[in-house]
Amino acid sequence: NNIFSNWKNNIDFTNGGYSRAPKFPLPVGFQFLLHYNYLTGDKDALNAVTTTLNKMAEGGIYDQVGGGFARYSTDAYWKVPHFEKMLYDNAQLVSLYASAYQLTKEPLYKSIVYETLDFVERELTSPEGNFYSSLDADSEGEEGKFYVWKKDELQKILGNDALIMDYYNVTDKGNWENGNNILFKTIPDKKIADKYKITEFELSKRIAAAKKELLKARSKKVRPALDDKILTAWNALMLKGYIDAYRVFDEQRFLDVALKNAAFILKNIKKPDNRLDRNFKNGKSSINGFLDDYAFTIDAFIALYQATCDERWLQQAQQLSAYAIAHFYDNKSGMFYYTSDIDPALIARKMEIADNVIPAANSAMAKNLFMLGHYFYNDDYIDKSKIMLENVKQDALKSGAYYANWDILMAWFTSEPYDVAIVGKDFIAKRKELDTYYLPNVFLSGGKDEGKLSLLEGKFIPEQTTIYVCQNKTCKLPVTEVKKAVQQIEK
Repeated sequence: NNIFSNWKNNIDFTNGGYSRAPKFPLPVGFQFLLHYNYLTGDKDALNAVTTTLNKMAEGGIYDQVGGGFARYSTDAYWKVPHFEKMLYDNAQLVSLYASAYQLTKEPLYKSIVYETLDFVERELTSPEGNFYSSLDADSEGEEGKFYVWKKDELQKILGNDALIMDYYNVTDKGNWENGNNILFKTIPDKKIADKYKITEFELSKRIAAAKKELLKARSKKVRPALDDKILTAWNALMLKGYIDAYRVFDEQRFLDVALKNAAFILKNIKKPDNRLDRNFKNGKSSINGFLDDYAFTIDAFIALYQATCDERWLQQAQQLSAYAIAHFYDNKSGMFYYTSDIDPALIARKMEIADNVIPAANSAMAKNLFMLGHYFYNDDYIDKSKIMLENVKQDALKSGAYYANWDILMAWFTSEPYDVAIVGKDFIAKRKELDTYYLPNVFLSGGKDEGKLSLLEGKFIPEQTTIYVCQNKTCKLPVTEVKKAVQQIEK
């Protein structure tokens, strides 16, 4: 409990995020708070998440016309963004909004995920199915020019639609500098609908139509410059975002995008000795990978296994972990260096410990070892993970969002996760049903048969699809209904 009591004082329960300006999203912090709320039922933790997600979705930090998030808000209200759009933020925010939807079923969160993935597909995806790094803040030498509007410009596109002007806080003089308007929301839909004597459903139709027109008009403007570097670590975060969105919304095209990107990583980024490159551009990969390239790719491949039960992805994750241990691990401290031992030695090899706008490579690696330890019955991996957590425990207890990914690992160690196996020909349908529940402490496995994992040995029963809920290698009575399995978990 004392993790959250320290953290709470820094949360802005009115505007969301942390009590300061500028405001950065820090998605991993809110993933931990969702997990914490699940384990403790603490309403304040959930409230911190939903307030933040609601306010960000309504703010200028979110591109109200085209979807996707800017890097941070310069104020405490999410109104004025720094207009640069980064792949890593959008990747993690897709995962976070998907998790929050899974728990709350709030329709707003679903539309944010879909609009953000539309943006990623439209503006940050290469023809081969990789993801570019970022879009600049400036166009035509002016910050935010692509995203802001003069009122008369909006009137030319939409006619004199007072409702839209109200909805997005547009004023004659402009709600930002130089007569420009940033589109953001402050008035609840119901209030606007009542004012204009229409239903909320009609309102949403009118807003959707206006957004479509604005997107069309905006596509004629000079675009911000694109950074078309393809970074392995950031691609892996986006790959994970697509997998999370697929699992929560059962949208096949999200899985298709994920599989295409994962196949590309295997074909062009991963080398025959299981080494990864950092960078891909103009048809070739370069720069020896760093720890985050391994950590996030392993995490994404484990997630891909959970979504498909195709054991190839777990094997790939295992191979990459073995490589990372061989070339990045420091036996003395029990932590991983950021650079490989095959790189020319710099003055000192650094270690990345604290989480930030992106989780630390070490916290991600510690979680990977914990998960793979469960999948492969590998106690050495779990021991390594435990030592890593012990090393940072004091900081993890008192440093809030900056150790949030470590805190998720701590939650797994203090509240033993469930290994849930679904075995039989209907395993996909039952996995989909299970995914309508928010279960952050479940590691999924299964398939149409037992496959090669010791974890699944002896779990196939002919002519039925069976669900096993296990903890510490001990399984409860097998069941065939997802509802019953969930009851076993929630007991």
